[in-house]
Amino acid sequence: MRRKGIEVMKISKISRSIRMCTTFCLIPGYISFCLVIYLQIVQYDKICPAEKNSYTMVERNTYSQNKTGDWFVLKCQSQRMILNYSTKPQPRTSPEGRAGRAEYNKAKGDGRKMRIAHNNSQDNDANGHTLRLHNTNNYGKRIILPYDFNWTINEPFKCHNIDGSNREVYFLVLITSVHAHVSKRNAIRKTWGSPKEIHDRKIVTLFLLAKNTEIKKQLLIEKESKHYKDMLMGDFMDTYKNLTLKTLMGIKWATSFCPHVKYIMKTDDDMYVNYGNMIMHLSDPKTPTSNYVFGDVRNAKPIRNPRSKNYMPFEEYPGEKYPPFCSGTGYVFSGDVALKVYKAAHNIPFIYLEDVFLGICLLSLQIKPVTHEGFYTKRTSYSYCKYKKSFTIHYVNPEQMQKIWVDQKTLKGYKCD
Repeated sequence: MRRKGIEVMKISKISRSIRMCTTFCLIPGYISFCLVIYLQIVQYDKICPAEKNSYTMVERNTYSQNKTGDWFVLKCQSQRMILNYSTKPQPRTSPEGRAGRAEYNKAKGDGRKMRIAHNNSQDNDANGHTLRLHNTNNYGKRIILPYDFNWTINEPFKCHNIDGSNREVYFLVLITSVHAHVSKRNAIRKTWGSPKEIHDRKIVTLFLLAKNTEIKKQLLIEKESKHYKDMLMGDFMDTYKNLTLKTLMGIKWATSFCPHVKYIMKTDDDMYVNYGNMIMHLSDPKTPTSNYVFGDVRNAKPIRNPRSKNYMPFEEYPGEKYPPFCSGTGYVFSGDVALKVYKAAHNIPFIYLEDVFLGICLLSLQIKPVTHEGFYTKRTSYSYCKYKKSFTIHYVNPEQMQKIWVDQKTLKGYKCD
């Protein structure tokens, strides 16, 4: 028994020694790890000075497309993106931290000046929004139209006859889409997007896309384009942050290849659009033929929550309210507005929220968007009479498009109260 007790004591001493050795071995490793992290932070501060990090999201996209620079710059940009999402910078004692805090306070002061000018302005519309664009020093520093895109897929003769002369086009419909939404595009082609003419008014329908990094998807789109000849594609990446670029691409196409069109519509591929009602409204003698924009007009405030899909940093838009803008799900404007908006876009700080950006362009042009009750931008349960009177319906999948299309034609003679 005594021998066994001695053996147990020896084993416990050995295990204790092992634990002590392990602890002494881990401590230097832990110190080394902390030292490496510290050196990385110091290295980041040296590589990424404040003046080299003030990139916007679109600048980063453009930078990645051009594939210039080195890995460290890309690393700086990705880390800076997280820092830019903070609406209020954390206090720091470094010169960069003090400069950032001073810039934030200046932006906040400029925003206050903007609000004062907004409240004191006598040139307001019915909703109390000023009709002139107040550019502050901070707001004016933002990047302007960051990427001059080119066409990778184009249909330059959609608005022309065989001999090259202008073909009369009354209504041009531009539908934003992405590579994966093949079923949505096919459903639109078979249903509401199929008419080429209504009441002798010529209609052209085109889909707006951008580049995809996957070669297989890109090849499928090119094949689809050759078959249907109704697609436009710009040479920038197809991301949510580039939706403004995609819309401007469609407006640029209209000004370049269809400048004689009477009215233009921008909508999405999850919408149901009633061309008949739209043509009837546009053909009404009371409908304006110039400086006319209508849709579901919003009077919204910027969302300052970084977790939101529509987050707007204070330094990118310091105002308390956006100017009136039409919901991006669907809006219509007269042909002359296209060129005016495209020109204005070259003088206005870029914002990735496409409908808000268009609203700012319209504000600078002194054009007030008009609300029409025919635009349903929220999820709406199906009703034959309700859909019959509408211009647009949101959140419609391909199966529903087919059902609505057949139903509206089958019950065409049905009278609604």
